[in-house]
Amino acid sequence: MKKVMVLVVLVSVCVFSSYAGKGTESDPFTIAEAVKHKTGEAVRYWVKGYVVGEMNAFSNNKYFYELAPPFGTGSGAAYLLADNIEEINLSKCLPIQLGSYSDDFYLDDNPQYWRKEVLVCGFFRDYFATTGLKDLTKLQILSPEPLKNEADSWNFYEDFDEKKSYEERDPNKTFAGGIYTGYEHTWNFVGATMGDDSKDEKWDRSSARIRLTEGATGNSGYIEMTEDKPHGIGVVRFWAGYYDKDNSSYLKLSVSTNQGKSWQQVVAPFFIEKSWKEYQLTVNKTGNIRLRIEKGDTSASGINVDKIRVSDYITSPTEIERINNQDFNFFVSDNCIELSLSKAKNQVSLFNTTGQILFDGTFGEGVFRFPVSQGIYVLRVNDGYLKIVLP
Repeated sequence: MKKVMVLVVLVSVCVFSSYAGKGTESDPFTIAEAVKHKTGEAVRYWVKGYVVGEMNAFSNNKYFYELAPPFGTGSGAAYLLADNIEEINLSKCLPIQLGSYSDDFYLDDNPQYWRKEVLVCGFFRDYFATTGLKDLTKLQILSPEPLKNEADSWNFYEDFDEKKSYEERDPNKTFAGGIYTGYEHTWNFVGATMGDDSKDEKWDRSSARIRLTEGATGNSGYIEMTEDKPHGIGVVRFWAGYYDKDNSSYLKLSVSTNQGKSWQQVVAPFFIEKSWKEYQLTVNKTGNIRLRIEKGDTSASGINVDKIRVSDYITSPTEIERINNQDFNFFVSDNCIELSLSKAKNQVSLFNTTGQILFDGTFGEGVFRFPVSQGIYVLRVNDGYLKIVLP
């Protein structure tokens, strides 16, 4: 068995703390506690969390919100606070009414406050049909100056909302594909089409519906960028769900660094849930690059994809030394990392020392083996990180 050095550093970080607090200025509630708090009391409470996005509206039993740029243009948007700076689950976020603070703090004109820690004081009230904090008497930015505008690195987005921007290859064959001219780039649709009917999952007027090259048969369909994105790709976020009553299908991600001549898979096929849901996947590839989102199987199920947000390449995983190993055990032998996972669903990623992702996938409970060679790696399981050195 090879000798393995594992560096484990425990760091106290409030973003992952389960400590609830008392709701005072010196001991504020976490967001996990705040979202469960009863509303209507004539008592102001203090809450601390990270600004992960903004809530825009609640209409027809649907929430309209953004967890990555571009943000809305109106000052009526509310902050969404979370304990986890990477949170994309709305149920773990608390909407905060900015009120008189809007002009100085809402994200469209003040994107430097995105992903920053804040301390707020107000009343717990029903807000956007959920628990929120309103009538603020205090909003304090806790993150140290100077504040970095992290929105600058999230400059690529696509919503597929203009049917007139889609040019079909063959109007008589729905999945012959076509070219969509979007906000930043054009997209090549292969085994895919614009999803704009009532059975399509979508945010606004339409989305991309990915299936197979022959409709019910053929090769896996995909959508891909036809131009390079500079500054690499760090994180990819998008919404996905099944068309109509279709079910049981997968997506995968690939990139091209040679103008589309060849493609490299960077995220293995992962299961798409039936319900409309946001997914976040780490790619972390440098250079001028293109992205392909592809069916990960050849089932006839159609998958709708919408509201794509892509960040630039990131130099390393955030808080790389943090570890929370309650969800897994591991050991290394025969050039393999063996993981024993205890949760029903686990996000597992492996990085090299430059922050480039080598593997990313979702696994259930059980024991799994990952081949590795000599070198230094960072292993992430859910919210825990380990630095592993194989001499």
